[in-house]
Amino acid sequence: MKRRKPASRWIRFADTVVLGAVELWGRYRYRKRFRKYRKLARGTGTRPRLAVPRSANDKFLWRKVFDHDPRFVAICGKLSCREWVRVRDPDLAMAELLWVGVSAADIPDAILRRDVVIKPNAASGRYRFIRDGEYDRHELEHTARDWLAERYDRRYGEWGYRDAPDLLLVESEIRPDNGVLDELKIYTFGDRIERVVYIRARFGNMEAAIWEPDADGNLAHSDKPAAVAKRTCRHPLPESIERALEHARRLGREFDHLRVDLYTDGKHLWFGELTVYNQAGEISHVGPDPDSRITRAWDIRRSRFLRQPPSRGWRAWYAAALSRRLRQATPSENTDKS
Repeated sequence: MKRRKPASRWIRFADTVVLGAVELWGRYRYRKRFRKYRKLARGTGTRPRLAVPRSANDKFLWRKVFDHDPRFVAICGKLSCREWVRVRDPDLAMAELLWVGVSAADIPDAILRRDVVIKPNAASGRYRFIRDGEYDRHELEHTARDWLAERYDRRYGEWGYRDAPDLLLVESEIRPDNGVLDELKIYTFGDRIERVVYIRARFGNMEAAIWEPDADGNLAHSDKPAAVAKRTCRHPLPESIERALEHARRLGREFDHLRVDLYTDGKHLWFGELTVYNQAGEISHVGPDPDSRITRAWDIRRSRFLRQPPSRGWRAWYAAALSRRLRQATPSENTDKS
C-alpha cells in the first residue's frame, strides 16, 4: 500500500505552481517595466523577480503591481500629504501653504511678488522658485501645464498617484537661519532606519553623501556614491539629525518601507515629502542586490497586501502562497533566494 505524501509537500508544490504562474503573468503583463529593471540589474548577475521579490528594486516593482495601500494615495498627493503628516506629527514644521488651484493663470500677482515655491500636487521633484517677484507669467503657465499633463500612474506605474487631483500648490519659501538649506532623505523600514542621504545646499552648489548604521547602530559615512549629486559631501551630519530620525520613525513606522525627506538648516527642521516609489522605483547601486542591507531590512510581510490579503480570486491564492514562501526564508532574510 502506497503511503500518502504529507499535506505540506502538496502545499509546497501548489505554491510553486501558483508563484510560477504569477511570475509568467507579470513578465508578460508588465514586460516594459521588466525590461527597465533588467537594464538596472545588468552586470550584477541577478534578474528581476516579481512573484517572490528578491531585491529592493524587485520590491518596488512588486509594490507597484500588488501593494495598492489606500494610504499611498494620501501620501502621494502633496496637499493630502500635508494633512496626513500634520495628524501624525503635529510638531514637525512645514512651509506655509499660500494658494491651491488648477491653473497657474489663476495665481494672484500679490502671491507671486513674494518668495515662493510652486509645485504640482501629483508629482515629485517638480518645483519652481520665484523670488523678488521676478517671473514670466507665460512661461510659468506653460511649465505648469506640462506638470499637470504628466501622470506618474501611467508613465511609471506608480499606483498611488492614480487618484491624486491635478492641482498646483504655492508655498512660502523656507528661510533657513544660516542661508543654506540642506536635505535629509531618510529610508525607514517600520521603526528601523537603514540609510540616510545627506544633501548639502539642496538648492545651490549641491553635494551629497550616504550614511548607514554601523555595528553599534550609529550612523557612519559610507563609501557608496550618492547618485543625487556629483560631488561627495564630507561634512558631518547636522546637529538636528537625532530629531530628524525621530520624526522619520514617527512617520514611517506604519509601513514596510517609506522614505521621509526633511529640510534642515542644521538646527531647525521642516517637512519635505514622503516618497513611496523612490526614484520611480529604484535605489541606486544597491537596489538590484538581493543581499544588500536595504533589501534585508525591507520585509514585505508588513505590507498592506500581505497583512490584509484579498479574500477571493487568484490574488488571494497568490498572497497565501507568497506568505508561506516568505515564512520559509532563513531568519536573516525575508525573501526566497532559490
